[in-house]
Amino acid sequence: MALAWTYRDDYAQAGFPMGSVVDPSGRRIARQSFLFTVMLVASSLMPAFLGFTTIFYTSLATVLGFWFLFAATRFLLAIDRQGAARKLFLTSIAYLPILLGGLVFDRLLLV
Repeated sequence: MALAWTYRDDYAQAGFPMGSVVDPSGRRIARQSFLFTVMLVASSLMPAFLGFTTIFYTSLATVLGFWFLFAATRFLLAIDRQGAARKLFLTSIAYLPILLGGLVFDRLLLV
């Protein structure tokens, strides 16, 4: 969503009716981004709640989740969404590899 918001003019010129093109204020895109971030963070904590991981993964997923939610909240509340969208996009690029690396490392701790 953040990437689509950043390049919404390019999508409009190409004729792709993305959500970011039909929502000039960006409020709908920001709300969707926040909602999807909440669902992603909740699902990333499921292995911990099911007892499949150690405190290492639980702590890492919690810290990363707050970081990601902070970026999504900034995008949601931003007056100038351009800068907040870029930060959310960069956060999303870092979030999953770090989280999955932590999950792999956590599994190695259990072996």
